[in-house]
Amino acid sequence: MNKILNRINTETYNVRNKISLGMTSNEVIQLMGLPNSTSNCAEGLFYNYGKVWVVFKEKIAYTLLDHSSYRGPCYISSY
Repeated sequence: MNKILNRINTETYNVRNKISLGMTSNEVIQLMGLPNSTSNCAEGLFYNYGKVWVVFKEKIAYTLLDHSSYRGPCYISSY
C-alpha cells in the first residue's frame, strides 16, 4: 500500500513541477512516461499522472487539473 501511495505522490509532484503548459503530448510522455490512464473526447485528450490530469487541446498541454476537479473528458465547463 505504501509503495502505491509513494508512486502516486511522486507522479503528482513530478507532473506539477516538470510539465509546462504548451508542451506537446509527446514531450509529456518523454518526461513522465506513459500515463496511468487516458481519456479522449472532442474537447481534448486527457492524461492521468498521480492525482493530476494533463489536458491537451490539439496535442498541446492546455491545463492541469487536480483529480478532484476532473469530471470526465466531456465535462468541460470546469476547465
